Amino acid sequence: MTRDEYIRLTAIVATILFVAAVGVCAFDFISVTNRVEVSQQEADTTLQESLGWDSVQMQVIANEIRKARQHKERKPKRYKLQEGHVSPYDSLFRHYAKEVGWDWTLVAAVAYVESKFHHDISSKSGAKGLMQLMPRTAANYGCPDSLLYDPEENIKAGTALLADLERRLRRKNIDHDLVYFTLAGFHAGLGHIYDAITMADSLGYNPTLWHDNVEVCLQLKADPEYYNLPYVRLGRFNGKVTSAYIREVLGYQVAFNKASGGVKM
Repeated sequence: MTRDEYIRLTAIVATILFVAAVGVCAFDFISVTNRVEVSQQEADTTLQESLGWDSVQMQVIANEIRKARQHKERKPKRYKLQEGHVSPYDSLFRHYAKEVGWDWTLVAAVAYVESKFHHDISSKSGAKGLMQLMPRTAANYGCPDSLLYDPEENIKAGTALLADLERRLRRKNIDHDLVYFTLAGFHAGLGHIYDAITMADSLGYNPTLWHDNVEVCLQLKADPEYYNLPYVRLGRFNGKVTSAYIREVLGYQVAFNKASGGVKM
């Protein structure tokens, strides 16, 4: 391979890697002269002929594409439970959960479901860090956007948010199922939970109980017959996702309690 061919090969590989990285599933060659989109096989043939490459050189391209796609599709590793430990952040969960009177494994379970203990990730909606906090919400609890990827600051703000949700729900006379309501508020936003509480009271359900009552009404918010009611302020919401979220968090709390030997603080 000549130096010029090598430079062209490098440029093509770099371009293909970029295309694969942004999620394009196929590399469609488009003729520069007539702008006609052609099939993958035709593109490969045209590319090979125009550059004068042999099958070995084309295989190099194919291998690079495959590696790029494998890298893109690789999912974050799930944290492996170790005896006596839940995460690299156990001491932080213990410290800040103790400050607000929560079981630290429950706070850890929230963080795990939110981020799988990856402190430096963000969601499409803009939520960031271990507990996937929105910047505006985090700022209200003392964590500026610049510190959202800091594990301690994120956990501190997330735990403060959970405690604040709990206090607000107590004002609605929620006591028996307070953990369920609080987790629902963390996931869905308190406005949707208030809608469901109001709906429960209006439709003859018990507005202070979660199971078979407010949870049912939260799921009714997916139905236009209910989310268009005049007292439903925030409209449509898929409450089934929140119910599944709560079950997942509580399931991991059980697992984390076992892994930590049932240590509360």
